[in-house]
Amino acid sequence: MNIAILQTTVILSLPLWGYSMKTPFLLILLGTILWGFTIGIWQSGTTLKKSIHQAQKHNLPLISKDYISHVNQPKGFDTAYLQNTQKLRTFLYEGELWGEKATYTLYFSQSSQRLYKLNIRWIHPTRFNIHSKKEFEQMLISKFTQKYGNHRKVVDTRDSFHQYKKWSIDANNTLLYKNALYHNSISYINHPLKSKHIQELKKSQNKKKIHFIMTERNTSSHQTK
Repeated sequence: MNIAILQTTVILSLPLWGYSMKTPFLLILLGTILWGFTIGIWQSGTTLKKSIHQAQKHNLPLISKDYISHVNQPKGFDTAYLQNTQKLRTFLYEGELWGEKATYTLYFSQSSQRLYKLNIRWIHPTRFNIHSKKEFEQMLISKFTQKYGNHRKVVDTRDSFHQYKKWSIDANNTLLYKNALYHNSISYINHPLKSKHIQELKKSQNKKKIHFIMTERNTSSHQTK
């Protein structure tokens, strides 16, 4: 497949870190040119393997989802907390942003293992150091509105207790803000990659279903002999 690409520099002014970045980041997926989000050291489309290398480089206490309930969390990068990376697609670490403790969660696509979503969650408001919950919410909305324009409210029929606001970053990426009783969170989402993840997940589930059916048939066949 021959694809002509014009090298272009994209300028993203990130309200999350408060500075501008020039990022010549271009993701080619199935012959389609896609612009991805860049948040700090994280870029959508980055493979799981490269993301783990990034966490190691910056000594981030990245853990796989299997270790969420563990009491003893790592203080820095530790491969012992990254078991089963061939199966798991959700990883997280504890950090700090704007003076408040936050949990960073990275979501990777099922088969291609590429980052399609980054969620940052500020935990229980009583743990806030320098802001009240209301002040923090107003600060977030002000920053995002200044950068991305007016938001629109989103109604989640599965979660009517929480408030959602959505900003369109560009044609492929959105920012979703969630205001809950005991936390605030934001999610940067690359929709083409998310769609690919859903397709890959369905394909994987279908393969497992077929394998299960064939195993059951073979077992039944042996029992009847």
